[in-house]
Amino acid sequence: MAQNELRATQTVMLVPLVLGIAATACGVSAKQSDFNGTGAGGSSGAAGTNSGNSSGTVGTTGSGSVATSGSGSFLTSSGSTGSSPTDGGGTASASDSGRLPRCTDAGCTCFNVASIGHLGSYGNGSTELINWLNTESSATVALYQTKPTLTDAFLDQYDVIILQWLSDGTGGRDAYWQFSPTEVQALAGWVQRGGGLITLSGYEPATGEVGPLNTLLSFSDISYNTDDILGTCPASLSCSCWGNTVPVGPWTPGPIGDNVTQIGAYHGRSINPGQATIDALGAGDGGSVVYAAHETVGAGHIFAWCDEWVTYTSQWLGVPAGDGGTDPYTDPTNACYQQSASQVFQVPQFWYNAISYAAQATSCSFTINNTSIIPR
Repeated sequence: MAQNELRATQTVMLVPLVLGIAATACGVSAKQSDFNGTGAGGSSGAAGTNSGNSSGTVGTTGSGSVATSGSGSFLTSSGSTGSSPTDGGGTASASDSGRLPRCTDAGCTCFNVASIGHLGSYGNGSTELINWLNTESSATVALYQTKPTLTDAFLDQYDVIILQWLSDGTGGRDAYWQFSPTEVQALAGWVQRGGGLITLSGYEPATGEVGPLNTLLSFSDISYNTDDILGTCPASLSCSCWGNTVPVGPWTPGPIGDNVTQIGAYHGRSINPGQATIDALGAGDGGSVVYAAHETVGAGHIFAWCDEWVTYTSQWLGVPAGDGGTDPYTDPTNACYQQSASQVFQVPQFWYNAISYAAQATSCSFTINNTSIIPR
């Protein structure tokens, strides 16, 4: 297929930063605010290692520099590198009180997220999901764009894992990551113990992109198809107002669909839900198409979404790029007047719902500093 997910010239709008440390229900510092910030006072984090894991990249520090570690080790709020987090009683586990916080000599973190896979390349601001979570939520996110080895020790550092483009990215679209049966077994065990898994697709035209994703999901009921969906805008809509994304809705009320009306997507992959619960179902693209589904596996949870454009800045902030410098969303004569993505879609709510659902076994609450969010 010809997947031309190139957006018209646009100005990327950055999320306002929150300086300082955000606390969670754990009662300890759960927010490492030096991640992905430009605020004063942050210092560059040094490289760290954690034997047995491949290269990973963590977010930028308060000074804006990038800290790269051997395994995505965590930065402390001062910008220095801490050792691999483990909870006070050993490996994190699911229990009646939830998955436990991880503590090092530098302090404790309550809500840790790993984004595994290359970031999307079609939309400006593909890192903004990571930046947004690190600065606007109670989560601390580590970014792995080089394949890590999935072991119990690696996985148990995290409460939620987001699987993105499982390849070497724009420089090697066919260089898909290979995961061994041992790694799949480790991921399955981690989910069953209470881990939360979120999966995205639609990063490239080649259908081979779903291969490693389906390998990792093989223990569940969910898999991705190799079709091309949501590539054509209905004639009644002005999809150019949203970077050409096509609205997906309505959403079924529930842990994912509550307070979500529409989400934009562009050239994604439909989902085979098996026995999983369907969150968004459409009659377009030649028949009934499943766009989103979730499933409980043991003490853990999986949520699958058909696309990757929910990681792009434009989809929750809008794209203020009008002719002659005019903002199309404030110009009453423009077809996009009051039709920005931030006005039409509910992407912050979508991510809040998805992560909250995925992390149900975690003892610490996931919170987002956004007045549009309706908390659960």
